[in-house]
Amino acid sequence: MTTLPDGRIIPPLTADEPTMLTSRLDLHRATLAVKCAGLDDERTPRTPVEPSPLLNRRIRAGRSLDDTGRLGAEDAAFVGGEEAVSLRWILVHLIEEYARHNGHADLLRERVDGVTGS
Repeated sequence: MTTLPDGRIIPPLTADEPTMLTSRLDLHRATLAVKCAGLDDERTPRTPVEPSPLLNRRIRAGRSLDDTGRLGAEDAAFVGGEEAVSLRWILVHLIEEYARHNGHADLLRERVDGVTGS
């Protein structure tokens, strides 16, 4: 296991698909934590919400990434009206969302106190 200087674990370059996807998601989650580290209470008025362990439990339980679940009507509207999505789609979507939010966090953190990088 290789880590970055700030302790984040670098995802493996070769692995099975569930490991590859979940390790990439873990990296993005850790990156957001690094970007928020060191902010005082005045600059972080809200307590972060811990990620749900439900997704990781399903993957560890051997669920296929092709297994499908149903989105609520409101969420389905954001994906073209489709309500049935695969576990793979959910993982990729979470990775995409964290990557987008990490980009926003970069911009916000630099504006708050000038910290850049990570």
